[in-house]
Amino acid sequence: MFPQRLRQLRIEAGYRQAKLAAMMNVTPSTISQYENGRRKPDMATVQRLAGIFHVSVDYLWGRTDARELPSEEELLAQLPPEVKAAFRGRGWADLDPETRKHIAWAISMDLERLKAKKREEEESENDRTE
Repeated sequence: MFPQRLRQLRIEAGYRQAKLAAMMNVTPSTISQYENGRRKPDMATVQRLAGIFHVSVDYLWGRTDARELPSEEELLAQLPPEVKAAFRGRGWADLDPETRKHIAWAISMDLERLKAKKREEEESENDRTE
């Protein structure tokens, strides 16, 4: 699903592979390989692509058909309690809503990356024990 979604988003945005490659600091060949399914991007790359196209990582991976990023409230609801507490401190309310949403999104993407890394480690451990 990722290759099709990436190609679709790139075309909708009006980018050639070379333009997207320059934005990502990779070669056009790398973008082509992503779109053809011959190469899988790492989580950091997927997060950057999600940011460029303003979609969720889950949308890019095909886990959801919802393109829109979650609201600030939805993003904050996903965060661990100790992280949520930091958002209730001084200065948070002074930020404009778009900035707050962007910060919450960045943190949720980092948490997603950590969850994916943990899943990979668990799968690797399972493979070794089988």
